[in-house]
Amino acid sequence: MRNVIVGIDAGLNSGVAILSTEGELLLLNTFRGYNRGTIIREILKIGRPILLATDRKKAPKAIKELASSFGCRILRPKRDLNREEKEEITIGYKEKIKDDHQLDALSSALYAYRKVKRKIETVKHFLTKKGLMEYFDEALYYLFKLRDVNLEWIINELAKEEKEEEIVQKKEKKKEGFVELFKERIELEKELERLRKELNSYRKLKLQFDELLKYKDGFEKLSHYFEIIKSMEKARGLGLVPVLPLEKIENLEELDSHLCLEGRVVFSNDTSGFKLLNNYGIKCLLTEVSFEGKTKYPVLKIEKGELKKIGNIYAIEEKTLDEKLKEVMKEEIRRWIEEERER
Repeated sequence: MRNVIVGIDAGLNSGVAILSTEGELLLLNTFRGYNRGTIIREILKIGRPILLATDRKKAPKAIKELASSFGCRILRPKRDLNREEKEEITIGYKEKIKDDHQLDALSSALYAYRKVKRKIETVKHFLTKKGLMEYFDEALYYLFKLRDVNLEWIINELAKEEKEEEIVQKKEKKKEGFVELFKERIELEKELERLRKELNSYRKLKLQFDELLKYKDGFEKLSHYFEIIKSMEKARGLGLVPVLPLEKIENLEELDSHLCLEGRVVFSNDTSGFKLLNNYGIKCLLTEVSFEGKTKYPVLKIEKGELKKIGNIYAIEEKTLDEKLKEVMKEEIRRWIEEERER
């Protein structure tokens, strides 16, 4: 594929100018809107870019994206080209320029060509002298493509000094192998850059996702407590006493902050946590299991089937609860009297 120099004016309407490495104008066109895919396809119909050129000191984002797609460098002036400079650069093309977008694109391409013309001629002269002009396109392409390499190194890699009869036999094979090696290196560099961008994007998305998870967890927790409160109000509306079920007695500070445990009736069979409730002023604890420990609140033995399920909680008849509390109180008094008699 032939090497080309491409001038771009990207905007709502985009100008594209394509020059050969001899400075011949191959394409000058304006595209409605900025469609990167369309512009890339049109350029590749003509050749492969060794440079993208702009008339701006600071390359626009669209130019950088195109350069990344082609894997080539950007040539830009040390300062923005003004209108007079653009007209002077393109003076021989006035009849072909149809609008300002084409003027900007063509002046960018011609400006770039003037900057690299001597370098291109040096490559051509060197290869002509060595009798290796068949490597011109590839040598020029990689000279502009790769960083930290010079022309001699590329030429030495393309055609190392060998005996005259060996050069005839191996030239094509060496050329293909070297080109494939360079292509592989370029593809690896592009893949590495793509992976770096993907990694950065993933890191940003992960931070956003983690933040959303925090909000989601907080929202779900509040929704859970809200449903419990709704169920409690529903129980009260039915003339029942709400009973807060705790499968595991834990996170009591959080429960207390959202539901206020003081004066609550709690149901739990988690005997290991009964004493943890001592500091929260609950009214009483309902349980199906036997418990001999001492607590600051009454512990009432009850079967779960005696409780009514309302939403996320249980409920009990106030009369039933009072009777069970009285029974516990009587038992406590009886036990106290027996202990006093023994003393």
